[in-house]
Amino acid sequence: MAKSPSNDPSATSEGFAFAKAMPGAFEIPQEMRELAEKSLAHARESVSRVLATASEAVETMEHKTEDTQKQAWEFGRRGFAYAEQSLVAAFELAERLLKTSRPEEIVQLQTEFAKAQFEGLRAHLQESGATIQRQATETLEEMAQEGGKLRDKARQAMEQGAETIRKAAAPKG
Repeated sequence: MAKSPSNDPSATSEGFAFAKAMPGAFEIPQEMRELAEKSLAHARESVSRVLATASEAVETMEHKTEDTQKQAWEFGRRGFAYAEQSLVAAFELAERLLKTSRPEEIVQLQTEFAKAQFEGLRAHLQESGATIQRQATETLEEMAQEGGKLRDKARQAMEQGAETIRKAAAPKG
């Protein structure tokens, strides 16, 4: 049966009595210590660069989100303006209908109104669709470019860190 650390007498402080009797025998050489310290410092620096790149990515996405929100508000304002124009046109039609007494004029006014409303709706939808498509394309292109830049920065930071660690670990001679 294997000994567990709790019941192994050599794992107790008394079990290390031989180490106390030989001070300095188990010390880490200064060169190893320096190498470990350099490696740790370089690793910390590399991680710091990667974190800075990630922070930059988050900031870029926040700006992109703000831009998208502004575009959405503008889109909403345009929709509201279209609805307002439609309501004004409907009230104007109602006023004109109240002033006419002939059935053929009523049909003509309603036909003109329907054509104008249809044309306005078509134009609004066409403009809205083009705007949405343009904004989506621009946003995706910008995000892809930023993502590529950030990926490259992260890769460069990791490569620099790895190279620094390799140099620090290389035998001196």
